[in-house]
Amino acid sequence: MQSVIDETVAAPQFFSTLSGLFAGFALLLTVIGLFGLLSYQVTQRTREIGVRMALGADRARVMRHILREACCSLRWG
Repeated sequence: MQSVIDETVAAPQFFSTLSGLFAGFALLLTVIGLFGLLSYQVTQRTREIGVRMALGADRARVMRHILREACCSLRWG
């Protein structure tokens, strides 16, 4: 009886594991893409960030500004 149950469950378990692996890979690619976008934007705007911080903007405010700009560039292409 146990072998019948194992054979019945084997195919759905394989496909759910495969789906989970693809989902994990998609998540990894998304994280890499977002990291690349943010690092590129920060690299391009290093001087602006330095000026903002020299004029008194705190770190959290600069981070919010960069993240807001990144979200807008993602939304509008």
